[in-house]
Amino acid sequence: MTDQELKDLVASLAVSQNRTDSQLAKTIATVDGLGARVDRISAATEHLDARMDKAAATVESVGKQLGGIGRNQGDVAEEFFYNSLSEKPQLGSIVFDNVVANMEAGRPGHQAEFDIVLNNGASVAVIEVKYKVHPSDLEHAQDNLARYRAMFPQQKEFKLYGGVAGFSISPKVVELAKEKGLFVLKRKGDVFSTDTSGMKTF
Repeated sequence: MTDQELKDLVASLAVSQNRTDSQLAKTIATVDGLGARVDRISAATEHLDARMDKAAATVESVGKQLGGIGRNQGDVAEEFFYNSLSEKPQLGSIVFDNVVANMEAGRPGHQAEFDIVLNNGASVAVIEVKYKVHPSDLEHAQDNLARYRAMFPQQKEFKLYGGVAGFSISPKVVELAKEKGLFVLKRKGDVFSTDTSGMKTF
C-alpha cells in the first residue's frame, strides 16, 4: 500500500467516523428526547392518578353522607310513627296494649329486627317503617311476618298483621300493599292516616 493509499484510507476512515459520531449524537439526542417525553408522561400519569384517587375519596365521602342522610330520615320516620302509636295504639278497630320499637329477636347469626311491633295478647302487628316506601319494602314487610312467626312460636295462635309506614307512599304502592294484605300508615300533617281496607291476617 502506497503512502497515498494509506492517506486516502485514513481520510476515509475519519469521514466514516465523523458520520458515525454524528449519527450517534443524533441517536443520543433522540433517546434523550424520548426519555424526557416518558418522564413528562409519567408525571402526567402520576398527577392523573392523584386526581382519580382524590375523586374516588370524594365519591366515597358523598356516599357516606348520603347514607347517613338516608339513615337519619329513616330514624325520624320511625320515631314519628312509634310516638304516634304509643299515644294511640290502634289500627282500625284493633286496640293494642304494647308498642315496641326496634325489636330484636333470634340468636347470634340468625337475628332479625322489627321496626315497630304492637301486641295485645291476641293479635300482633309488625310494621316496616321507611321515609319513602318502595315496592321492594312491601316484600321485606312480608318476609318479616314469616320471620316473626318463626321466632315467636309461642304466639302461633295470635292473629298476625303486617304493614308499612312512611312519610311518602305513592298511590301505586298503597294499592300493591292492599293486594298483599298489608295495612298502610301514611303521615298526614302532625298525625297519620291508617288504611286497613286490605288488611288480612297472616
